[in-house]
Amino acid sequence: ARTGNAALAGIELRQAQAVWDEILAAYSTTPPPPYAKDSRFAADLKAITARISKGADLLDEEKGKEARRELAPVRDLIYGLRDRAGRKGYSECVTDLNRHMDFLFKWRHDRPDFTAPGTADTVMQAALKYRDILRACRAMAPAHYQKAADFKRIYDGADASISSMPQAVERKDALGVVNILRELRSFDRILFFKLG
Repeated sequence: ARTGNAALAGIELRQAQAVWDEILAAYSTTPPPPYAKDSRFAADLKAITARISKGADLLDEEKGKEARRELAPVRDLIYGLRDRAGRKGYSECVTDLNRHMDFLFKWRHDRPDFTAPGTADTVMQAALKYRDILRACRAMAPAHYQKAADFKRIYDGADASISSMPQAVERKDALGVVNILRELRSFDRILFFKLG
């Protein structure tokens, strides 16, 4: 689906559906130990499986937009399952990164007012948190992502971008912050959709 190739996306979805059907059959009534206390496990498992199945059907009917809408909640459902079980991995790290980018991006349209007490500290801490999450994600990336042609370029670019933020904050350069966020948003989106 990320390639824009509907036929390939359909094949991948059917493969995913087969995997999730097996997971549902095996674990819906007897969750693995890490998930055993999660009261939402069975319901979320069924929701994920149903959405993947419906999304694949919609793609078969050449209804790409409807398929995307149907599949949109799946990532967050999987995130919730793994988060509640304390089993977050690389994909969940990238989701955390993308969510924190949403927090940072508020200063893209509402420039930070560095004359207001505490603003510089707030922006600085948010930037450092993003950098820490970014580096954690890079460190835990599976080998097949690390071998991707764009992996180093995207991670290096995002790291260089966010690492320039402290200097902009120290200069109280609101426009500099905005420009960094514009650049960083591009890297963040590519990372989420291509390497997440």
